[in-house]
Amino acid sequence: MAADELMTTRELQDFLRVDRTTIYNMLNAGRLPGFKVGGQWRFSRREIESWMREQREVERTMPLPPSPNVFPLDCIHSIQSIFSEAIDVGSIVTRLDGQPLTEISNSCAFCDLILSTPEGSRRCAESWQALTGQIERKPRLRQCHAGLLYARGRIEVENEFLAMVFAGQIVVNETLETVTAGVGELAAACALDPAQLRDALPSVRFLTADRSELLMNLLERMAKTLSDIGRERLVLLRKLRHIAEVTSL
Repeated sequence: MAADELMTTRELQDFLRVDRTTIYNMLNAGRLPGFKVGGQWRFSRREIESWMREQREVERTMPLPPSPNVFPLDCIHSIQSIFSEAIDVGSIVTRLDGQPLTEISNSCAFCDLILSTPEGSRRCAESWQALTGQIERKPRLRQCHAGLLYARGRIEVENEFLAMVFAGQIVVNETLETVTAGVGELAAACALDPAQLRDALPSVRFLTADRSELLMNLLERMAKTLSDIGRERLVLLRKLRHIAEVTSL
């Protein structure tokens, strides 16, 4: 068929892969280009193709909020948990403001105590939020408010930074002396028993330099995987919304 040839309603049905009722509904609503010849609808293939490009552009530029509507959180948490158990670190996915999207996986007892208090949770969220502005795109170990190490992976969909995946609760090639020295102050700030917090120190994981480098590589791949999941989910949500809009006419 030539690029400017006219299509009948039946041919347009096959072209768009929709039923006749949907086409008539869209015509009545003024959302589909067409005209009548002797009482029969006809459609310019060139105009239809241009209209389809416009629809794709509209779908591409739809708002993309960082919310559970974009990320399938049950699926993400399952992948996060497998990652944490395989490398033996704690991990979590958060919004850009540091607020959790998922529950922490494989958390150590030391961090569990801190997170059990409102002040401890607030401090952890601040540590997570602080890495929103990290210049480096690749994960890099940083020290949290409690003295442990953690790193951030960027979760992006269509080049938009939407969320973060963190891995950590570790120390690398060193003893817990620095962390131990701050236990009293940390316990006081979080209204915890210093002795109880000190007794939980052995639960903190030690990683060698080689192992921590592996963690950074896997965290980067993890972030890319979650980004891909978010992108695929967004495409699906857009299609479903488009179908709902068309069929509601």
